Amino acid sequence: MTKLKISYKDDSSSSINISSSQQSNRLPQAGEISVYKSTRGGDFLCLHGYTYQIDRRMKNKIKWKCKESRNKTRCGSKIYTTENVGTDRISAYKYLGSNDVFHSHDGDNDQNKVAIFQSQVKDTGTNNRTVPPSRIINQLATSMKLTDKQLGMIPLHATLYYRVYRARSKTVPPLPKSVKFDIPTTFSTTSSDEKFIFFDHLYCKQTKRIIAFGSPMQLKKLFTSKLICVDGTFSICPRKHKQLLIIQAIDQQRYDGKPMIVY
Repeated sequence: MTKLKISYKDDSSSSINISSSQQSNRLPQAGEISVYKSTRGGDFLCLHGYTYQIDRRMKNKIKWKCKESRNKTRCGSKIYTTENVGTDRISAYKYLGSNDVFHSHDGDNDQNKVAIFQSQVKDTGTNNRTVPPSRIINQLATSMKLTDKQLGMIPLHATLYYRVYRARSKTVPPLPKSVKFDIPTTFSTTSSDEKFIFFDHLYCKQTKRIIAFGSPMQLKKLFTSKLICVDGTFSICPRKHKQLLIIQAIDQQRYDGKPMIVY
């Protein structure tokens, strides 16, 4: 009976090399840090596909822990950065070092970019109230060069619209409960500190009110325009208001209408 000889090829070195390569990618390293806001306004840091949240403020620096520190992976990787060198709205941090602990999971650059995109949609929408959310989404997706995979990870546009409108609503006073209310300065003057309300009248024993908005420049253009249009609507009026009426001056050369008076 012939004896069979089985030869074993030791390939442990190759498996060790692969493991070492994977581990080296999981070790925190210096690089450009991207920041996005949490739903509560806190900062999240993105670095090489990993996300960090604040752990503790120290003297002249901040310690950040991996976002997965409390999940199943129990990741113990941490990094250190400078204090915020940007602004409250646009935060910026510089990498200082780490605790030299490998991440217990792989990074996800796609998820990082999608999170940054969603945060910027909300921020841009809040600070540019006249820009439609659809335009903000399209412009950001183009400028950030989102891939097809990343676009597929974005929530439905209706969800993003709702987030923008909700964020905007938090920056304005609540709707008045009666016709007698004070108008804040931010709504009664223009960005160049010109008077924006030129008519404000309570009548019918102060149960009814007419408010007319228009800057001096708009009024001047209205009075010199040869063609005007008037459009009134009832359906989109704020509560306690009966009608929203807009007077537009028409540019006859371009045949373009621009609102001059709103009341």
